[in-house]
Amino acid sequence: MQTDKVDMYLMTNGKSFPAEQTATLREKLLTLDDSQFMAVQSTEIKSPTTMLIVSLFFGSLGVDRFMLGQVGMGILKLLTGGLFGTINR
Repeated sequence: MQTDKVDMYLMTNGKSFPAEQTATLREKLLTLDDSQFMAVQSTEIKSPTTMLIVSLFFGSLGVDRFMLGQVGMGILKLLTGGLFGTINR
């Protein structure tokens, strides 16, 4: 993997990762081939703060699971009033 692509990815998304893990993450990203790196790059990173707030206020409706792309879990949480989601955590 090209180091400039990895460095650009880390500069763009660095705030989403713990600072102490950046060096390890960089090493792991450098070992990926181009198709694997493209898959990582295309993954949308959710803000942990936003997800926490949504989970606290709308978690019983399954909104947090829908935002993560887990439609099945979102429907189960919606139908059970959030009870299924607390068991699965």
